[in-house]
Amino acid sequence: MPTHPGVGMLPFFVHPYQLLPCDSPFVCVIIRVKRLVYGETSVTRAKEPSQPRVTFYTKAGCHLCDEARDMLDDIAAQSDFELTEVDIRSNPKLFEEYRYRIPVIIINDDTILEGRIDFSNLAKAFQLP
Repeated sequence: MPTHPGVGMLPFFVHPYQLLPCDSPFVCVIIRVKRLVYGETSVTRAKEPSQPRVTFYTKAGCHLCDEARDMLDDIAAQSDFELTEVDIRSNPKLFEEYRYRIPVIIINDDTILEGRIDFSNLAKAFQLP
């Protein structure tokens, strides 16, 4: 099994799950992906460049974030989009701005869903029936 140099001898899975290299103990994420693009403080799951851009602000141990992530996985089965997941603990400014609001989902820089997210509202934001 291949390894990633930034992770040492830990396995670097190619499919269906990827183990991402960690520069910070708060940015370690395992995510199911089709194609992976690495960012400075985020993980990007890219499908098609012309699809909606979704930024998901989260942190480990947030049960509402886990529920929102599951909803995003359900939406991903119906709609293509580019997802950037950002752990707010990776940046003090992000932590200060979002710590009482997470999970926060921003679609194309303007649609914002936060806190306890309802699946029907999320589906409407993606213009799904």
